[in-house]
Amino acid sequence: KSSPDVYTERQMSGPEWDEPKQLEVAKFDKLEAKSDILADDPSIKEMHICESMWAGKDKRDDEGNIIKRNARCVQRGDQTVGLYNITPNDCFAPVSRNQSLCACEAVGRLRRQHYCSGDVPGAYLQGEQRKSEQRVVRPPPGFRKFDERGMEILWLMNNPMYGQGDAG
Repeated sequence: KSSPDVYTERQMSGPEWDEPKQLEVAKFDKLEAKSDILADDPSIKEMHICESMWAGKDKRDDEGNIIKRNARCVQRGDQTVGLYNITPNDCFAPVSRNQSLCACEAVGRLRRQHYCSGDVPGAYLQGEQRKSEQRVVRPPPGFRKFDERGMEILWLMNNPMYGQGDAG
């Protein structure tokens, strides 16, 4: 089995990535994770504009054939280092330890319970954030818009975004 390949934006420029990118932006809209806001809006005057980019991977079957492409619009965290007062404790999401998962699985087997896996589409985008954690993000290339004056329309993130240091 081959592991999923991760691509940078340069490698995600072909027409095969158009639909996954559109689905990702549609997910932002459906979950109300962003609001469009003009770059000259006084409410964001003091906020730094974060850049975004595309990250994606090919999901493959057992033979290595591509069965699905997933695109993620992510915040360029490398460009925002030092702009926000984020402690190392704020940067890591809590996770379950492997031993805990093994114990849960063992108890389930002993009780003859069935295992059901699941996924929450856009789980990251459904997180909650405080007003102080809101970010203004420049949409990735191909999704940038301008009003009739030529003023750039940015995204005010209502929910955490992939790559945001304190989003976990």
